[in-house]
Amino acid sequence: MAENDLKSEGAIPIIKSAGNLEVLSLAKNFMRSDVGKPLAKLLKASKVLKKLHLEFNELMVAGAKWVSKGISFNKSLEVLNIKGNIIGDEGLVLLASALTSSPNLKELDISLNEVGPAGFQALCDVLPACQLTSLTCAKNFLGDDVLGYFATVLDQSKLRRFDFSSCRLNDAGLIYLINAL
Repeated sequence: MAENDLKSEGAIPIIKSAGNLEVLSLAKNFMRSDVGKPLAKLLKASKVLKKLHLEFNELMVAGAKWVSKGISFNKSLEVLNIKGNIIGDEGLVLLASALTSSPNLKELDISLNEVGPAGFQALCDVLPACQLTSLTCAKNFLGDDVLGYFATVLDQSKLRRFDFSSCRLNDAGLIYLINAL
């Protein structure tokens, strides 16, 4: 269902009827935060949904709040792609708080979300307690200092793959990472 210009009005009926799907891709459909509540209900009820692709919509903080609520109850989701939804620091803080309750979530893509140090630090705080093995955080506003913090929790986490492309890193951030590896 990706790239169909569904908007929220077209996506909500699909979300409401997706309870038996293992993969739901609603990328690039111009959905707004009003799909958040139906997404939360789907995530809370589904026992089989493994992959949820929501990239390049307009969920923003309000949508991230609902997705986070759903994730905290979901036991089947393995992949969440929320790239390009402008969730910012506040949205990532909400999402991070739900990750420790999601035992099977292994892959998370939060690229292009205007995330800064505050949001990413909240994510780092929960990395040791969650199951993520892959984190893509490209094109956010992280900077070197927060990468230093990430490096201190990396060995306590299950992460095996991470991507910080175009995150405004300099030599100091790369040195933190190299020393952590």
